Amino acid sequence: MNESRHLLEGLAGPTVALEAVARATHEFTGRQARRAGLHPTDLWALRLLDVHGSLGPTELARRLDLRPASTTALIDRLEAAGHLERVPDPHDRRRVTVRSREESFRARLAQWEPAVRALDDVARRLSDDEGAVVERYLREVVATLDELGAG
Repeated sequence: MNESRHLLEGLAGPTVALEAVARATHEFTGRQARRAGLHPTDLWALRLLDVHGSLGPTELARRLDLRPASTTALIDRLEAAGHLERVPDPHDRRRVTVRSREESFRARLAQWEPAVRALDDVARRLSDDEGAVVERYLREVVATLDELGAG
């Protein structure tokens, strides 16, 4: 028996299902990145910028768990491809932040929209009570992962 299956033995059904969601998300994101001509890490970086607006290179490196030199190479690569731009930090003009370019964001949005709509259709098939339980569980999962990652 492989180690992964052994790890999942005896866990609650939602925990096993969550592991399957994490795996499927990882694989789907990899396929989406390849379709866009990107490395999965590049796509994650752009997603972080989409969510946070702009980040400094150090913060981007921390969130991606990359070394500074690797983050610089990632930023250079994405800037050269037209996906992001360097801008002066509005609070400290000596520093620079990076942000996703609008055209790049719109292209990713168009690529991801069918998947997001399909997942939303799945969610809308739940009753209000079922949806509330799923939402509470997922929010608690996120909080737990954030707490574990902070340690």
